[in-house]
Amino acid sequence: METKEKVYEALRLWKDGDKLFQEGSYRASADAYVNAIRLSEDLPKEEEIDHYGFRASCCAGLSGALGKLGLHDEVLKVATTALAFFDKVDGLYPAERPKWLMVLVNKGSALACLGRPLEALECFTRAKKMFADNEATIPGNRQWIQQLDQNIDSVRRMMEQEKAGKKWWNILWR
Repeated sequence: METKEKVYEALRLWKDGDKLFQEGSYRASADAYVNAIRLSEDLPKEEEIDHYGFRASCCAGLSGALGKLGLHDEVLKVATTALAFFDKVDGLYPAERPKWLMVLVNKGSALACLGRPLEALECFTRAKKMFADNEATIPGNRQWIQQLDQNIDSVRRMMEQEKAGKKWWNILWR
């Protein structure tokens, strides 16, 4: 396959991952994102695409699909990859800010499901602040803030249950 064809195919797979996620086909969505990443890794480094940004965008979508599949350890890996990019380019890609926030939410959810409430709370609190700071620029912002408030409350309840020596996993929002 020629380089140009690989670029188009990687972009198609990335978009397919987004579409499949929206349709609720989480396994197929995850596969599309992984294939897009693999294909982009085969592109010459001098090819005029943002390799790091493309990988981060694919990992952002992949973190959501893996979360829906209950693969929380894997969510942490891909979310860390995506956040390394988004945290580094803070503000340089305003159109990517919703993905950045979604990765924080996905990472927080994974941490909560893995029994790491303090880290989850940190992710949710950071995401809520970022949503609040960007109120006018992110679609559905108020709903996201409400969801984050619920997530934060759930994690706090989880921590209270843990302090009381009770099992907390039945109170998670997932």
